[in-house]
Amino acid sequence: MGVFIDEKSNPFAGLSKTPTILVETGLNTIPHIVVIENIIVFNLKADSIRINLQKIRISSSNITMNYTKYLEVKGYQTVDLLQILNLNGLKLYYQTNPDISDKLICFSDTSTQTFDCEVNYNILKETPL
Repeated sequence: MGVFIDEKSNPFAGLSKTPTILVETGLNTIPHIVVIENIIVFNLKADSIRINLQKIRISSSNITMNYTKYLEVKGYQTVDLLQILNLNGLKLYYQTNPDISDKLICFSDTSTQTFDCEVNYNILKETPL
């Protein structure tokens, strides 16, 4: 753990079509800007699966942004979604005036398309006065 940056990792097992929050900024979650380093996805099945990655911005007008819809991951393949999508340094924002927070969500196309996922990220802590 650093003074200005905290390195974190969130592992998930057995995800499928239920949208899962990978990382969320907010007053009760992470009240800082977050830089996503990678999102590693492993297809648990022999058949290809389709992965969806979204960011939801919660503000005066909520916005859902699709980074990918139905990205194919071959059977038993491991991929880094950020590398494939060229989203290196993806940021989730948090601020209080005006109120802004972000959620990063991942899910597959059907309940039979299961996968494991790990997201590695850095929390940018505020510098001291």
